[in-house]
Amino acid sequence: MSDNIDEVVVVEIATAKKYVKTLISKLPDMINDKPEVMMRRYKHVLTMSENTIMANYFVNHPNILQEMLNAVNSKPDVVEIVICIINNVCSKDETMILIIGNDLSFVSSILSHLESKHELLQLSVLIFLKVAVHTIRNNCAPSWLRCASGHLKKNESLGRSILVILEFEFTESNEKLIETVIDLIKEMAETKLNRSADDNSNQSNFLEKIHVNGVSININDVIYKITTRCKQMVEWKQVDFELLEPPRDSASPTTMSNEFTIDEFPALRSRHVYIRDEVALLKTINAIQQGGANNLQIVTDFDLTVTKQHIDGRDVLSSFGMFRKCKQLPQQYLDEAKHLYNKYRPMEIDPDMPVNKKADAMRDWMTSAQDLLKGIEFDPHELEEVAQAFENILRDGTEELFQKLYNARVPIVVFSAGLGDIVEAVLRYHNALFDNVKVISNFLKYNGNQLDGFKNDVLIHVYNKNECALAEHYLKLLQKRHNVLLMGDTIGDANMVEGLKDTKAVLKIGFLYDHVEASLDSFMEKFDIVLVDDQTMRVPMEILQNIL
Repeated sequence: MSDNIDEVVVVEIATAKKYVKTLISKLPDMINDKPEVMMRRYKHVLTMSENTIMANYFVNHPNILQEMLNAVNSKPDVVEIVICIINNVCSKDETMILIIGNDLSFVSSILSHLESKHELLQLSVLIFLKVAVHTIRNNCAPSWLRCASGHLKKNESLGRSILVILEFEFTESNEKLIETVIDLIKEMAETKLNRSADDNSNQSNFLEKIHVNGVSININDVIYKITTRCKQMVEWKQVDFELLEPPRDSASPTTMSNEFTIDEFPALRSRHVYIRDEVALLKTINAIQQGGANNLQIVTDFDLTVTKQHIDGRDVLSSFGMFRKCKQLPQQYLDEAKHLYNKYRPMEIDPDMPVNKKADAMRDWMTSAQDLLKGIEFDPHELEEVAQAFENILRDGTEELFQKLYNARVPIVVFSAGLGDIVEAVLRYHNALFDNVKVISNFLKYNGNQLDGFKNDVLIHVYNKNECALAEHYLKLLQKRHNVLLMGDTIGDANMVEGLKDTKAVLKIGFLYDHVEASLDSFMEKFDIVLVDDQTMRVPMEILQNIL
């Protein structure tokens, strides 16, 4: 096998499967000797292989995982990669989850490595809990928590992270697990008391707050939320948390207990994440958190926002591009549609073209696209078949994100300048078209069995979304939801909620892939967070997990 990992990346998946074991066996050496290669290519190692093959190899060669953990001591820049590899395998292969779930020595080893790496604590505890939840049926989860609690005396941040994430992830009605969580809370409180006594400090003040990187956080609020949720799930005896509700000293200033710090969002520290104003960002996130789920709505673009921008370097089709895969469409339509794409797409992504000229070009593109459709015989049932051909088109984590928002009853407005029929078909196929999802887009209009352009009077393109009457009508239904999380991949998407009145906090996340160097500054002017070549929903999910 070639030692050049780039050569492996370009081979077809069927061929790559032959090299999976060799690639995995080389991971420790790659971490030690070629961390820059590891940084660029680890995703390809994962995506090219079947996770079953990878998991089985790890199971039969546990020393590989241990070597990877040992390697990160001298290579702190690749700690996140190791965690992501473990996360990827754990999330996609049940066998691997159960193997790691039963190996408490391995759990302890992971936690030990994390004690000095605060920026990865929450990401790692998410992995920890993911495995714990899957092992509940085997009664392994309490052992996991007990193993973790042993590390509390060494690292307060780890214990606090476990409790904070439990607040959002703890949903299983398992009495034994709940009892262990309660014991964990008690042990954490006892650890604080012992330290307080050793330091000759005031016990109440010490219990009241935990100091993480100089920031004061009231652990009692977190404990209260977790114990309240426990009570709602099963019947259990009242536990005395009297020590965990110390009196406050009204004379001394306090920090708001529910205010987030940037350290609680490790994904925001990734190299591809650009933040316009960190102070303003935290202010917006905290305002949304204080408003709660009942005051929040999501407004997102679809093409290259909900969908990926590329898969292993290959551009992803837009919803109109997917539509052109329909076998019923005549060749003349396909040729003329391709001509329009080649003419107008470069204008859409040109960083030097003025926005007003772009808007004119996009309007002309949509008008011409509508004219091309008229008179074509078309059976809409093929749209569902076409959607099924795009198995991996949504950003990683999209289904989980939409499910979480559905559970929290947070409305999602998918505002697309593409083809709404395809947008709905793709979301439906991926089980993401929930009742709380509303698609505002260009929908096909029929005259008998022939296409007759689009239903909407105003054709939606990327630079007139804020002017769309249909959008304004729908957004009025949500006018009581004053806080918005917005996602898009163009400068025009940043203006999608300009027509929404009485907004209080709007958090804008932009996905950037084309013309990065030329476009980054303009994206930074419009979006609070800019994600460069990020094909996941990791950042939005991490923010919402803390908010919902």
